[in-house]
Amino acid sequence: MIDVQSVSKSYRQVQALSDVSFRCEPGRVTGLLGPNGAGKSTLMRIMVGLTRATAGRVTIGGQSFHDLRCPGRTVGVMLDASAQHSGRTGVEILSLGAQSMGLPKGRVSQVLDRVGLTDSEAKRRLGKYSLGMRQRLGIAHALLGDPEILIFDEPANGLDPSGIRWIRDLLDQHADQGGTVLLSSHLINEIELVADDLVLIGHGRVLSTGTKDELISGEDQVSCIVAGTDLSRLRDVLVGADLDVHSDGVRLTVAAAAQTIGELAVEHRLVLTELHTVSRRLEDEFLRMTSDTAREGAAA
Repeated sequence: MIDVQSVSKSYRQVQALSDVSFRCEPGRVTGLLGPNGAGKSTLMRIMVGLTRATAGRVTIGGQSFHDLRCPGRTVGVMLDASAQHSGRTGVEILSLGAQSMGLPKGRVSQVLDRVGLTDSEAKRRLGKYSLGMRQRLGIAHALLGDPEILIFDEPANGLDPSGIRWIRDLLDQHADQGGTVLLSSHLINEIELVADDLVLIGHGRVLSTGTKDELISGEDQVSCIVAGTDLSRLRDVLVGADLDVHSDGVRLTVAAAAQTIGELAVEHRLVLTELHTVSRRLEDEFLRMTSDTAREGAAA
């Protein structure tokens, strides 16, 4: 369990967090949502002892992070997948982590296999890694100690559609086995697919907490997530059909039923690699609740 108790953080004249309180329960995935500048990253840094809170405290498994005997065996953390020495190889980075936790050497190959990094990729220096490979290595490092608790900031960043599905399944499996997961992401539809509970924050304050059903109100609006082998042409076809389309560079969010999208793909001989229906209610509710706190372009 992660227990956030009345946490506040100020930097001179800036109040980054104000009396933030919530819990992340075992067996559940908690999604932390908020616009840029909401305080998400500051809060997660406080959780893992990288930043000191001005007031309040966070306990992880009943203890503060600094009091954990071997933190990596209790909590797996990935806040910045690039925060490693760029001159070291993936194997070297994981081996150092395993050594610091007193883990056997064989554990490194186990986590590499679990995150889908090959032997040749693991022997490359971090500076030669793509963003997606860095994400996989960061997740591997977080999983080294087989921790009960996972704290991930934007774990799907840089992953392709199959990688996004993989991280979603990994988090689901961890929670199903009784683990605790805290996931911060700006991908609202991705949060909706994986999170059991939600914490919405803005300007460093908790705006709302609860399950997805508790936070969603109003009638459903049909929307789909879709990806294909030719994303640019797929987008042009959907826009040409007068559909509302948004792209994150990997997938499209389309305000239309799956049948409509499928029929257009068949008509234009487009190959789809992903197509599923989601609710737009969470996104609408999120935007409604955070509209007066959003600061586009500010640090998270």
